[in-house]
Amino acid sequence: TNQGRRGGRQEGFSFYHSLIFGMSCMDICGSVAYLVGSIAIPEYDEYGETDIYLAVGNFKTCKTQGFFIELALIGSAAYNCLLTIYYVAVVAKNIKEL
Repeated sequence: TNQGRRGGRQEGFSFYHSLIFGMSCMDICGSVAYLVGSIAIPEYDEYGETDIYLAVGNFKTCKTQGFFIELALIGSAAYNCLLTIYYVAVVAKNIKEL
């Protein structure tokens, strides 16, 4: 029989996998927000038309893009801190399961 790496135990996501998945989601969120680029910047401001290349958005698209960029930055940093704590617990403290 093929028991695999975990000695035959069948599990769902471990805490480690949840951390990696969350960090990946934050990275994807930020990447998509950055991919939108200057498209979300308002075409017109209070002084008239902006001279920014591909600026076709409005105030709401700009705020939405900013929200997702900040969410990704803060979320990735938080998941990175949690992953560091996890590594300290597993490596230095020899805790097997969180």
